[in-house]
Amino acid sequence: MKPIRLAGASLVALCIASAAPAAVTPEDVWSNWQAVAKRWDQQVTADRTERQGDDLVVSGVKVVQDKDGNRMEGTIDRITLADQGDGTVLVTMSERFPMTVVSTPPAVEGEPAPEPITSQVVQSQENLRILASGDPSNIRNDLTADRLAVTMNDVRKADGTAVPMNVTVTMRDLDGYWEGADQMDSVTRAAEVDMMVKFSEAEQRASFDTRMQHVAITLAGAPNSAAPSVGFLGQVGFAYVTSTYRLDTAGPKTLLAEGETGAGTMNFDLGAEAMSTESDVENATLRLSGTQMPFPMDLQMAGARQTATLPVQPDQTGPFQMMLDLRDVTATDDTWARFDPKGALPRDPAQLSLSFNGTEGEAPVVTLEDLRLQAVGAELTGQGQMTPTPEAVGPMAGFGRGRIDLTLRGGNGLIDRLVAGGILPAQQEMAARMSLGAFGRAVPGQEDTVTSAIQFGNGLSVNGIPLQ
Repeated sequence: MKPIRLAGASLVALCIASAAPAAVTPEDVWSNWQAVAKRWDQQVTADRTERQGDDLVVSGVKVVQDKDGNRMEGTIDRITLADQGDGTVLVTMSERFPMTVVSTPPAVEGEPAPEPITSQVVQSQENLRILASGDPSNIRNDLTADRLAVTMNDVRKADGTAVPMNVTVTMRDLDGYWEGADQMDSVTRAAEVDMMVKFSEAEQRASFDTRMQHVAITLAGAPNSAAPSVGFLGQVGFAYVTSTYRLDTAGPKTLLAEGETGAGTMNFDLGAEAMSTESDVENATLRLSGTQMPFPMDLQMAGARQTATLPVQPDQTGPFQMMLDLRDVTATDDTWARFDPKGALPRDPAQLSLSFNGTEGEAPVVTLEDLRLQAVGAELTGQGQMTPTPEAVGPMAGFGRGRIDLTLRGGNGLIDRLVAGGILPAQQEMAARMSLGAFGRAVPGQEDTVTSAIQFGNGLSVNGIPLQ
């Protein structure tokens, strides 16, 4: 019977062990943080680590990253990892994390080698608390904070010359988590995010402020050891519910641009060979004023969407794609009254869509897939293709060689309305119609519709008629 009793006891012990909750110690968490940092090309060291009862206190923490001509070095005075007695560890730390960041802009072919720029950056926080849980091989870190801010306020060139720029990003009422080492997953939510940028040069000054409400930031990816210059492979997402923004320039020339938006998203997908971006925004407003504007403008837009896919390296061969879509762009009655006081122009919402793609490399090609602009009662559409080449000549040589086909519907009607509204002086009406007739070819069976075939690279011609 003894073997049976021993077997039963072993079975009970096994069940108890398998039912025991996962647990981590302060030492597990500190070692995990160091290992994760190393996996992401950072070195995290400390002048001293010591046990103080249930707490592990780490003092004089240094964080260093030196990669591809860029270096970041920062210090945290104290990190306390407190054993909670239930298999979790509560982490708190000093409120300030000062850093020195040295960055070198990318080199541009044919230009002098760029010089490094040194910035003093401070990360500060209020009531940041991180609760580590799980097991030593898979630690999850849940965070909360009343405020987290990053400030850059001392930027200098290699010769010590100050760059007059200040940047502050502040997040309030945060919560979120991160976990993983080889594969990092994280979510950060904030009730509010503010960004302020100030810049001055000579007599001109500029500031940009934006505030976003109910922000969510997601990250899922891994370090890219195969191509270290890329650094990260994965997806990053940014979303908010509402936002406000303000751009203000002062000096001899002034411009004020401000407005609000509804919900918006920005998503990035970073691969070893290509990166993709996608952004959407709803219900945006824009108010413009200042000496750089002919008159104050107040615009609204139902939505905008942008996508792009590009090779990761500037000199890398591969396909690219870009698309822009602006939906239902309108102006207030006051804005229309300044431009068209007689109400001669249709005020239907304007639409714009633009998309093109191509390949980069030894035989680059750019294809204009679709151009469509609808506004003030007229519509312009187009397609085309061009091949960048240094042998191209003419006023559009910068585009290489190629052809663009355009179709304009409602052009003559637009001229009628511009003249009726007094926007186009009557003495210029004939010149406008002659230009439309010279550069446009009427389409049989389609009222007020013309097409233009623009060829360039060996000079410039429209509908086969050389212009140069």
